[in-house]
Amino acid sequence: MKRTFFMLVWLLGLSLAEAQPGFTDVSQKAGFLPLPGAEGIAVGDFNNDGYEDVYVSNTQSTNLLYQNQGDGTFVEVAGLLGLALEPDTDSRTALWGDINNDGWLDLYVGNKAAPDRLFLNLRGEAFEDISSQAGIFQDGHPKSVNMADVNADGFLDIYVSNFASENALLLNQGDTSFVNAIYWSGALDKGLAMGTVIFDYDKDGDPDLYLVHDGREPNLLYENDGTGRFMEVAARAGVNTQSFGMGVDIGDINNDGWMDIYIANLGPNILLLNNGDGTFANISQLAGVEDAGMGWGTNLLDYDNDGLLDMYVANDFDFSPHPYYNVLYRNAG
Repeated sequence: MKRTFFMLVWLLGLSLAEAQPGFTDVSQKAGFLPLPGAEGIAVGDFNNDGYEDVYVSNTQSTNLLYQNQGDGTFVEVAGLLGLALEPDTDSRTALWGDINNDGWLDLYVGNKAAPDRLFLNLRGEAFEDISSQAGIFQDGHPKSVNMADVNADGFLDIYVSNFASENALLLNQGDTSFVNAIYWSGALDKGLAMGTVIFDYDKDGDPDLYLVHDGREPNLLYENDGTGRFMEVAARAGVNTQSFGMGVDIGDINNDGWMDIYIANLGPNILLLNNGDGTFANISQLAGVEDAGMGWGTNLLDYDNDGLLDMYVANDFDFSPHPYYNVLYRNAG
């Protein structure tokens, strides 16, 4: 097993390595509004101009769509394009994906106080709410939404993770309509779902599903048989941790060709290294990435362009008695 170690380079807002690449907060200059209640973001090039745009789901105000101008600035266009949604919708998550294979990114929005919504992209000029005719009637507490072709029919399917209510697997029928096949699929979960990722953990050619749970509920790994039916194998794979999970991301942190898992928890975080044989090893302490803060989200990215994935952890700042700042771990190889 190839070992990987990380160096803490950002803590308490202070750079600990002068030689390392730094960051500058350009939010205001770029045109992003300082509104409270943002719960999630979805990044994608909705108008095919070569620049990534940003959709923000809000719990206290209308949702926002920032259109990238290509010069480092953004213009808010959600209302203009029909994507603002009402403030009382209480949107929690969103995701771009081309559901009809027309080359334009469509948008799924998960809401707590209203049914979820699916918007069809009309060639970047507007969006059409097709939720009803598409069969989107999900009404839960969505924490995460993912898209993947789980049954190999050439169309993106949608998996919605709900908190304390059953999840949904929406199988794409190829005509912009969906059928909820959660019971048929075997991937039913009614627990405290938070973060979810879809990836081919065993490299057998089909997308598998990993769910992170809040509280002491064990995390779940659903192995896909290639047809969209799943079998729960978390214990067998060694990934059934119980650690108040909040966020999760995947990436090949040691460049061995196998996808690894990093989980942000309300407590020590967890790094699970893929052994390449259907099992994972918990190397959190060895790698130095536990960060016993209040983790809510995480992203793996190569921030210094050295060919190695680094880790950024978003911690909850307001929990008393101690504030927890965000953390950046640099992959030392």
